[in-house]
Amino acid sequence: MKYTGMPAGMWKIFRKSFRKALVTDLGYDSENASEIMKKACSRYKEIIEKLPEFEKEDRFKTNILSCAMFVSVLLSVYRRPTLQEAADYYEHAMTTKATKWFCKRAGKTKFSEKDIEAQKKTAALRAGDRNPYSWNMEYLPYEDGSGYEARFTTCGICVLMREYGFGDLIPAMCHLDYTMSEMGGASEFVREYTLAGGGPYCDCGYKKKKDGEGEKQVKKRKRSFSDNFGNPQGLLGRMMLTTMDKEHLPMAEWSFTQFEFPAQGNVLDIGCGGGYNIKRMLQKLPKGKIVGLDISEESVRKAKKVNKDELGKRVMILKGSVEKMPFKDERLDLVTAFETVFFWPDVESNISEVYRIVKPGGQFVVINNYGDPKIDWEKKVPCMKRHTAEEIGLFMENAGFRGIRISKKDNLFCVVGVR
Repeated sequence: MKYTGMPAGMWKIFRKSFRKALVTDLGYDSENASEIMKKACSRYKEIIEKLPEFEKEDRFKTNILSCAMFVSVLLSVYRRPTLQEAADYYEHAMTTKATKWFCKRAGKTKFSEKDIEAQKKTAALRAGDRNPYSWNMEYLPYEDGSGYEARFTTCGICVLMREYGFGDLIPAMCHLDYTMSEMGGASEFVREYTLAGGGPYCDCGYKKKKDGEGEKQVKKRKRSFSDNFGNPQGLLGRMMLTTMDKEHLPMAEWSFTQFEFPAQGNVLDIGCGGGYNIKRMLQKLPKGKIVGLDISEESVRKAKKVNKDELGKRVMILKGSVEKMPFKDERLDLVTAFETVFFWPDVESNISEVYRIVKPGGQFVVINNYGDPKIDWEKKVPCMKRHTAEEIGLFMENAGFRGIRISKKDNLFCVVGVR
């Protein structure tokens, strides 16, 4: 593909918004943002030159070009962003006045004969058979006439992102589908599977909104990607759970060296998420039993699946809140909280509830990544309230725990208290 026409035009249209989002979402100053975009421009051109030309009828050329821009920035930033940071960055980088105008214009003809005919032509083209960076899709109208589904069996974004080592950040781009549908105002976007998440296909469902409903939905605050940190829900929540396992593995491995596991007994993992740490802890507890507790139904479902071999034997997964846990006094030998206390409703009060259920001589262990202190995480993730290791230690002490021990590694910390 040549760096002329549409490829050059895409860079010209979005370069300012991609630069601005480096400052607002990734925390770079203006000078560093400009330097990153300068490097990204060169890398963007290199990526474009390696891509094949798209067929004239292939409507997905703009999709692969926006992905190429995203990849070029990811290759140029000074640190790799987390999935949540990448999702916020990409959404804001792509949501320009031009994008909003385009989406609203497309929304006016959504579900029209012209729109449906275009969907059918795209499905019949099967450009992905000839171009690995394009898409194959099926057009599947809903039987009740409420809309249609575009079901993708190949995805050019998945290919390009994985080619450059960013497969784990693909969901950051998938999130934009929801945003663009809302900006269009005519449809509600629904999805069950993604190829990036290991699904059999990627479904893009568009359900018609009732008259007047679209305007209300655009004004209403949507559930943001960052909300899934505190309470994973739906498809984005499932993506978040899978990604968090990969990101939390180094932290879990380090933290396991910072406290002692009981030879046997009962363990509770509060905010167990997808249950991966439960599975890891089972190896440390050959004779112990572990209960996972999480407020999210998606987390409970995922944790049960991950630990299915031991479920009902050595593992139990419960849905519940740290505010009032379903355990009798002094029942547990060890309680762990991996990357969760920042999302607790009242940390000091909740730690007192933990104290109630820990046996005398039992441990309570809090493990967290404090994050870059230069970034206002509470602003980026509204449901988060950060506390330092020392503050957590003080809350433990006030609750009655003794022998408070704090260990740190980079931005990670582990606080251990004994009852």
